Amino acid sequence: MILSLDNGTTAHFSVLDMKGKLIAYQHVPTYKEDKWTQPKKDKRTGKMIKGHYTLLDIDKFAEILRSLKLDNSDTICIMERPAISYKSDWGLDTSLSAFAAWAYMIYIFKKCNITNITIADSRAYQKYFFAEATGKYNKEYLKSLKSGQRNKLLKKASDEVSAKLFPGITLKDSGDGDSLVMGEYYRRKIKGELNDVITNVAG
Repeated sequence: MILSLDNGTTAHFSVLDMKGKLIAYQHVPTYKEDKWTQPKKDKRTGKMIKGHYTLLDIDKFAEILRSLKLDNSDTICIMERPAISYKSDWGLDTSLSAFAAWAYMIYIFKKCNITNITIADSRAYQKYFFAEATGKYNKEYLKSLKSGQRNKLLKKASDEVSAKLFPGITLKDSGDGDSLVMGEYYRRKIKGELNDVITNVAG
């Protein structure tokens, strides 16, 4: 089995067998926790509101993994590295949430006896499945885009590819297909089925 996860609390996870059959695909379970900071006034309503953090539900996620009977004997876990940057557009709060989700997931895997874990970079499967969106064929165009625009372009390409690879899947939000294309890329890599030339499935 290949368990692939797009890191973060808005992410999905996928489980594939080595023949490419999709065993499971769903959103990681989460819950909300109040921020410890002072409440702020809502500019629209004028009311004082207390923000919240979205956190990974450790117990529920572990329960899901155990129900799928995933363990160290037959599971390869591919997990996208957390995007950490306090200088980026997404800000410090999102970076902290991404790192917390990553740490929680590592803890859950070990509790569920899943220890064959690889921390992967999204660029590998992006360059393989949708090279054009990564700027391989038009780097000047990609450089002209803002980081938010580049991210939307990659998410759109990821969803297009996942819809073609797994036509029965319904994607709710942009980027929901990341774990699917990640899992399929590493399944092919492990089986030695990656082409020597880059495959552009999107478009």
